[in-house]
Amino acid sequence: MLAADFTPKAIARYEEWLRRLVVHRLEEALLQEEFDLVRELAAPIPIRVLGHILGLPEAELPHLVLLGDRLIADTEPEVVGDLAFHGERAEDRYKPFGSPWADELCALGRTHYADRRECPRADLVAVDRRGAPRVLARR
Repeated sequence: MLAADFTPKAIARYEEWLRRLVVHRLEEALLQEEFDLVRELAAPIPIRVLGHILGLPEAELPHLVLLGDRLIADTEPEVVGDLAFHGERAEDRYKPFGSPWADELCALGRTHYADRRECPRADLVAVDRRGAPRVLARR
């Protein structure tokens, strides 16, 4: 359903923005005497790209990164605290990634989906491959 949104032509509309993002992150990293490549480039760039194409506000991206880290790095106490993975909990069994953090991530997604139903914008959530607003189902 979204394959057309990821063709070279469709992605080309992000090229200038993405170049500015990468240059900015590199410039910030190079100001430091030394830096962690993952923390400065590999982690923040993909989530910002995802947030941009989904039309999410920049201010929400740190929270999205934290939720993503909690889903993926669920064995790291410094990321997830007391909920570090010690085996799947029964109450999380049917959640994405079997994670207690999935509820918060899904709630964030539902909020943006509801917003697009009320006020469609030109982002991946609300635009079809022709650039027209997607018809978002009401529940």
